[in-house]
Amino acid sequence: MSIRGLLALALCAAPAAGQVVYDEAVHGPLSTNNLNPTDLGVFGVGVHTVSGTVVDAIAAGDVDVFTFEIAAGTALTGLFATAYQGSDPVLFMAIAAGPSFPFNAGELFGGDQDAYLGSLHFGALEVALGTDLLPGLGAGENTGGAGSGFVPPLGPGIYTMYIQQTGPTPVSYGLAFVVVPAAPTGALAAAGLLCAARRRR
Repeated sequence: MSIRGLLALALCAAPAAGQVVYDEAVHGPLSTNNLNPTDLGVFGVGVHTVSGTVVDAIAAGDVDVFTFEIAAGTALTGLFATAYQGSDPVLFMAIAAGPSFPFNAGELFGGDQDAYLGSLHFGALEVALGTDLLPGLGAGENTGGAGSGFVPPLGPGIYTMYIQQTGPTPVSYGLAFVVVPAAPTGALAAAGLLCAARRRR
């Protein structure tokens, strides 16, 4: 199914737990503690957005760490870069299963990289806005395969995202998490067509 189709399906379906929208500029800083992430709650069916700003993970200790739950009966099928602003051309992102991330900034590259699921560099020079980051994240596409690896979608459960950069100037980012009902691909496509037909009426 296309990215546009997945987004349409997610927006068409009734949200299971409401849309989660977290903006650091409005809601306050995301956690910098890998063992105590900001809990964003349940991501039900729909598009959930997170935006934040990070600067110099090592010198300033500024990383963003947040946890979320993919609701039962649903799956995370897409993760899209919606915004990127700053002079540093790249951010590092990683995802782990469970309610915390196994490393802080100082430990990250010396630790067992199979302790988390996947990683990805994204930003102005790495991945274009609007690109689905989830497959590259699962493959460790441009991070030397860092992470144990996964093939999307990600099913129900608790996950923790870790985002950092190492440059001295702030970088702001936006992410959109697309959650759809868990179903075989054919069923998703059929549901999308049904939704489109209803909207035309």
